[in-house]
Amino acid sequence: MSERNEVLEEMVRLHASLVKMLSPLQARKDPDAPKSTEDKLREFLWSSLREADVLLDDLLMPKGLDLSREDEGTARGIEELAVWTFFSPHPAGDPWEILLPEFPPEQGDLKVYYMHGRWFCTWLKLDEDTSRPEKRRAGAARGEKGRRWPDCLRPRLRRERPNLQAVGRSKREPGG
Repeated sequence: MSERNEVLEEMVRLHASLVKMLSPLQARKDPDAPKSTEDKLREFLWSSLREADVLLDDLLMPKGLDLSREDEGTARGIEELAVWTFFSPHPAGDPWEILLPEFPPEQGDLKVYYMHGRWFCTWLKLDEDTSRPEKRRAGAARGEKGRRWPDCLRPRLRRERPNLQAVGRSKREPGG
């Protein structure tokens, strides 16, 4: 196994461990109160998760993708990137929230395909209102020649991670 793959595997394990450690820590009840040891620990873990998340964005970027033609290796690389981007936990905007996937890619029927000179990822957003038409509940991302995948998507992905639910301060019960 290459050194890069070993580092990647270790970073994925570290990311998962940080999410696991952060999940049970409760939100601060009074933001104006002095920080407790638990508050400081959560901020440290969240900062570490955020740094690991950014590094994994780069490490998981498939190298040398040829978006101009259909290829099994390219499809696999794009699928791995889509799973990481849309179906994995990520830190939210502040230390009290983590974006957690509401369903796995298999359940959302994630598909990667090449059509008309472009690569597409599609899935069904199972967390959307089922009374809406299916086309309105579909998630999609695309990449094309001349734009490095997923750089063409990154600005949108950072603002909006579909089917990831924030857990933390905004999702806690009052007094909980």
